[in-house]
Amino acid sequence: PSASVISNDPSILFNIAGMVQFIPYLSGDVPAPYPRATSVQKCVRTADIEEVGKTTRHGTFFQMNGVRSKTDFDIKGELPAKNIDTGMGLERVAFLKQGVENMYEVDEVFPVIKAAADMAGISYGDDEEDDVRLRVVADHVR
Repeated sequence: PSASVISNDPSILFNIAGMVQFIPYLSGDVPAPYPRATSVQKCVRTADIEEVGKTTRHGTFFQMNGVRSKTDFDIKGELPAKNIDTGMGLERVAFLKQGVENMYEVDEVFPVIKAAADMAGISYGDDEEDDVRLRVVADHVR
């Protein structure tokens, strides 16, 4: 299961990335219980909330794959920090795997857009301003 969206880090209110729960291990403050770990972390971001719907890559809620690796393998020399962060959330993986254009068109989100468009008597893809509104609705409903 995902860690709580409420962060244990006092500098942030919500978990904003999949690696947040790994920070004590990445910083070396706490010994990591395993050399490698992964999670699917529920995240909430509000720093760029004005971009939600305007772009197809911003959302307030998403599930990020967090990966922690001790990097005990050679990468042509030493890295100053031995951490890896892929930045590949569940929604991004879904739209790539499903062959759709963006996270709002994946099979778990698009039905919300379709229902909102039907209720409003509009069609997604016909008008960019309407599309922004529909994506905001989908983001909030998720």
